[in-house]
Amino acid sequence: MIKMTGIVKRYQMGSEVLEALDHVDLQVEQREFVAIIGPSGSGKSTLMNIVGCLDYPDEGEYILDGEDVSQLSPRQLAIIRNRKIGFIFQQFNLLGKLTAYENVELPLIYQGVPLTQRKRLVTQALERVGLADRMKHRPNELSGGQQQRVAIARALSTSPALILADEPTGNLDSKSGREVMEMLHQLNQQGNTILLITHDNDIAMEAGRRLAIHDGKIFSSEEYLKQANEARATRYRSRSAGIGAAPAGENAGQPAAENPQGEPACQPAAQNAPVGMSGPEPEQAQPRMAAAQADPEYKAAGREARQA
Repeated sequence: MIKMTGIVKRYQMGSEVLEALDHVDLQVEQREFVAIIGPSGSGKSTLMNIVGCLDYPDEGEYILDGEDVSQLSPRQLAIIRNRKIGFIFQQFNLLGKLTAYENVELPLIYQGVPLTQRKRLVTQALERVGLADRMKHRPNELSGGQQQRVAIARALSTSPALILADEPTGNLDSKSGREVMEMLHQLNQQGNTILLITHDNDIAMEAGRRLAIHDGKIFSSEEYLKQANEARATRYRSRSAGIGAAPAGENAGQPAAENPQGEPACQPAAQNAPVGMSGPEPEQAQPRMAAAQADPEYKAAGREARQA
């Protein structure tokens, strides 16, 4: 379905050249559900634009559904987008003046599908996402979850080869997000190929296969996690080795200073300890650690341990 080889994308930033994608290789098979996870600035939006035929690579080859799309004209790319890719965006991208029915109908109009066939396809798509009773409602008359389901119906109406979901739950509450993910699972079980792009590890875990993007490079999630933990472990060991070390000179060889409570003056930086891809972020973990250390029982236990 998707085969990218050596994809490079560069942007000119003043006098510097930023390499947003660095020789990316990516392959997605038919009927797969693949998630690509990455933080802001990792290159995932650039990758999504190229996968979605919204932008060109500077180098490399991109085969979509058996066709080389890396050298097509803008008009040819527009036809590919309309016929082969169904987009689901974080912002829904519905036209406010159109009803749910009319929003779903729009890509079929662009394809030149006859009226009778359009009516059947639109009705089927809205029924498929459970919105048969909301066809005449405009976006401002629908909840966020319902708007995203309209966007999914619009993506399905043209029977695309690929569904490209960009942060599909990013603007939804947890209940609506759960419903959207269940719908994507159902679509995948029905034979749709889905590529999900997200920064949320919990959402990425829903996919059958997970990849990570960092500094414009693609890794398996396991490989990325291993490298990230090794880097954090190295920083942690370096920081720990320096704790309590006296400066060269008259204080060399003296023990580390203690505060009035008898506790070491320095603690290892929690944010540099090895962590997994899930769990509390450093900003969340630090207040919890501070609260625990302020507990009199915690301090007493520390003094007893040192006296022993």
